[in-house]
Amino acid sequence: MNRADLLDRYIGSPIYGMAPEHRLAVVLVAAVVIAAGIAFLGARANHPPAARLIGRYRALPSLYRFAAWLLAVVSAMNLGMGLGRLGGAGAWLVAVGAGAAAVLHRLLTGRSWRRPLVVLTIVALTVNLGLAVAGVTVDQAGFLTALLEVTVLAVVLRTVDGGRLRRVVGSVVVVGAVGFTTLAGWAGAVVAGMGGENLGETPLPGVLLPKGTDREPTAAEQEAADRFLRRTAEAIAKYEDVALAAADGYQVDAIVGSEFHAENPIYKSDGVILDPERPETLVYDETPDGPVLMGAMYEMEEIGEEGPMFGGPITVWHAHDHICFGAFPPAITSFESPLGACPLLSVSFPVTNEMMHVWTVPGVADPYAGELEE
Repeated sequence: MNRADLLDRYIGSPIYGMAPEHRLAVVLVAAVVIAAGIAFLGARANHPPAARLIGRYRALPSLYRFAAWLLAVVSAMNLGMGLGRLGGAGAWLVAVGAGAAAVLHRLLTGRSWRRPLVVLTIVALTVNLGLAVAGVTVDQAGFLTALLEVTVLAVVLRTVDGGRLRRVVGSVVVVGAVGFTTLAGWAGAVVAGMGGENLGETPLPGVLLPKGTDREPTAAEQEAADRFLRRTAEAIAKYEDVALAAADGYQVDAIVGSEFHAENPIYKSDGVILDPERPETLVYDETPDGPVLMGAMYEMEEIGEEGPMFGGPITVWHAHDHICFGAFPPAITSFESPLGACPLLSVSFPVTNEMMHVWTVPGVADPYAGELEE
């Protein structure tokens, strides 16, 4: 099974792809390019409106021409994304697109445009962060648009007269704007994925959930989930003693941080799944009083194998993609940034096999959640 077919089985965070409702943005960008081509042909044929427009464009300095193209694309992207979604977020994107078009018009007609652009960019980035906090996830189309807006801002700051201090300030503003954009994307993705790991929900960045619609579990499914939770808690209770865990092959030599996953290489490849006596991974929290056992994680042996949902919508398995794996020490370090980068000395890892946590520590709201919720 190739990666595309495998991923088609799952729902991932929109932060790494393009939302279907934003496809209109691509269409509008293509329309802008086609319209520009028609305008150049019209100018060559001495068509008066086209000749005036292209004449104004050619009279601009080279950096301003670049800014004009960027503004045209930014306007099209924002309008396309806004028209493709309903509600306040869609209306806001349409307004930003119209604002970019207005700034472009001022640029091409020789009117003041730099200050309106700076105001528009700062307001747009600030509001985008607010939308992210409200749970509106930025996808790759949104990231590209925001980065293009920052690029236009960089052009403006590059062309402002001033000394070295002003150039340094301009560079700091641009770098800060890129960081601000990334922060907004992360915030939106995390907020949108904090609902849990039920079927049909938006997962956290780096998490893949099976496609499906959430529903209430049947009585039999609830009983099966409760029974398996009890069996797991009873079977792994002895591993509160990390020495026993180590004797049975779990890698507990360097337990650090929270939710430390101690794997058992033998159990990961023994062909046995869902055996409470042989879970593939134990999960510990590091505390001042020593490691505390939080639960276990069961894993399918091969990538592409579907985990059995014996408890229906209660026991939802998940996989990971866009994760970063470091070599010092060998472990998952983080998830890829929205810009597709991993931290230093780590590399992006492909789709993983499916896994399911069972949290046995008292007071857990959802014993089968992907992330511990107390």
